[in-house]
Amino acid sequence: MGEVSGDQLLWFLEQGHAADKREQLAILATVGGLGDRLGAVPLGGIDRCILKTHLDLITPQEDVIVVCKCGHCGEELEFQQSLLEILENSGQTEPASTTFEYDGQPYELRLPCLHDISAEGVILQNLNPSAPWSDEGFLRAAGEALSDADPTLNLSIALRCANCEEVFSDRFDPAQFLWNELTERAKALLDDVVVMAKALGWSESDIVTMSPERRNLYIDRLSA
Repeated sequence: MGEVSGDQLLWFLEQGHAADKREQLAILATVGGLGDRLGAVPLGGIDRCILKTHLDLITPQEDVIVVCKCGHCGEELEFQQSLLEILENSGQTEPASTTFEYDGQPYELRLPCLHDISAEGVILQNLNPSAPWSDEGFLRAAGEALSDADPTLNLSIALRCANCEEVFSDRFDPAQFLWNELTERAKALLDDVVVMAKALGWSESDIVTMSPERRNLYIDRLSA
């Protein structure tokens, strides 16, 4: 695992409690260093930032474990997946808008940003208030146009089920993937703080500034 300070992990756990999707993206993008640019960067750019953060801070090795279910037989599957490969396939540009034609008429769509997210998902009317969003055909065409303009908006992994040999693709959410991993590490650190503070009387700051390896030495001795 990569180097993430104990203070960063506890800050993340504190900020991330009961956060919704929009808040999760904002927190992870802040960890990734977007800072003042956050409001102007399209969602695809935020996801790329999160992928880079995962590679730089959490997982220096390229492969991570992805868990999903086969949509055909329901078997729970585990795959090794290269985050670097996902990042390379996500595209490197951050277009502000895209134009496509539907029913003989051109439409320009602004690519969604953080402020376009609600509890129900992306507020499509924000992307073009005059577009016919109630038309299902237009909705499909717009989704394809947005994905073509920025593939990071619809990242997926090609998979094959070892049980039934079904070939399928599964949506990959960089934010949720990193969120789960950071949460797991932060909770483990919090458990260490509680155990060591009770047993040794040390302060939180004393414990979280230790390296994980040194903390593990003390935890092992306390468990002996």
